[in-house]
Amino acid sequence: MFRADRGRKHLDDKERAAIIAYTNDGKSVRFISDRLGIAIGTVSLWQTRYAETGDIIRKNGSGRPKKLTAADEANIALAVEAKPITTAQEIAGKMLLILIRVPAPSFEFLKEED
Repeated sequence: MFRADRGRKHLDDKERAAIIAYTNDGKSVRFISDRLGIAIGTVSLWQTRYAETGDIIRKNGSGRPKKLTAADEANIALAVEAKPITTAQEIAGKMLLILIRVPAPSFEFLKEED
């Protein structure tokens, strides 16, 4: 039913829905796996998850959390829009100056004492 050479990691909504539809029709895990071209373990996982939650939505990934805030992302977008040919180092340097908010240098120490 779905392409044999999947070439991607996650099932889309149609594939997950097909698993549940075949399950509700009483089809075996092996049949569903062969028919959809999806590994048996994946079919079983989605059957179990649907039975527990009643939903076919993927869980959020457990990858590395974002370090950028929405404001940081907006600043990057503005920097790229202002100067489309910009290196990542230039953007990082500008953001660093914004984050640190370095005050203008003080040259009081250069004044001669009376």
